[in-house]
This record gives sequence, C-alpha cells and structure tokens, in this order.
Amino acid sequence: HVIDFQTPDESDLHRITIPLEFHILNSGTVHGLAFWFDVAFIGTNTTVWLSTAPTQPLTHWYQVRCLLSQPIFAKQGQLLKGHVLMVANAKQSYDLTIECKIEGTSTTSTNTLDLKNPYFRYTGVQPAPPPGNSHTSPSEDVWAQMDLQGARQAVNLVNGVIVDGLG
Repeated sequence: HVIDFQTPDESDLHRITIPLEFHILNSGTVHGLAFWFDVAFIGTNTTVWLSTAPTQPLTHWYQVRCLLSQPIFAKQGQLLKGHVLMVANAKQSYDLTIECKIEGTSTTSTNTLDLKNPYFRYTGVQPAPPPGNSHTSPSEDVWAQMDLQGARQAVNLVNGVIVDGLG
C-alpha cells in the first residue's frame, strides 16, 4: 500500500484504511500479520530510502507483528481478504484494527491493537517457543549438550591428564 505524503492534508492521515488480499498458496493457520514500512526521501539529485523491512538492519521503529483474536485456518487456493484501519491516537501513534475473512465463507477474525505497545515490536531476538512446543525432551537436550561437552573434554585427556590444544 502506498501513501504519498506530498499530496494529502494532515487530517487525511488521522484515519487510514489499507485493503488486504492474500491468495493462499499452502494450507495452514493464519495467526496474524506483520507490518513494516519503506520511506523514500526524494531529494533534488538523489533518493534515500529508510526501511524497517525484515531484510534490512533493525531501526528503533522495528517491524510489528499483530495477532488476530482467533487464528484462521486457510486452505490452499482460498482468498484471504480484509482491511487494516489505522486511527491516530493521542500517543503520537495509531490504534490498528485488523479484519481478515476467508472469501466465500463465514470465517472472520479481527483484533484492535495499540502500535505503541512494545509487545508487538520485532526486536531481532528470537522469542522462546511457547510451553508445550518442544518435539524432544528439554531435559534430554540439556543432558545431550553436556554429554557433547564432556566428549570434547575427553579428547583433551591423555592418560587422565588434561592436555590443552588437542581438541
């Protein structure tokens, strides 16, 4: 979605509606949407870009992840449509209302979020998985890691004496 800041009045930026349309390529669960922005500062001789895209270095604006109130299951070939409504608030930010619907069904999910809430910011640090999401025993993983460290130390032993530089 493109907003040309050279043409609108300030009041036009108090309420922004962004239409959404995603063609589902693989069946799966839609938990929410991620947002970032690119800004072009157009000068006389050159254009400089500022981006918060996931492929760019982090800035203090971050990327934002916004969860739906209820995840939506979408099948390959379906169309996910909706909109994002951004309403300016007194915090020099926006309240964001997301509405997503699977076209041709009654499946809908919405959520309203305050973009100033730091919980939604992506900081580049991988979040810990939620409880119950492990596919192996976390305790066994710890012991296996300790066993691996012990094996490395054993390589450094000669007749029970630690010898540096062998491992």
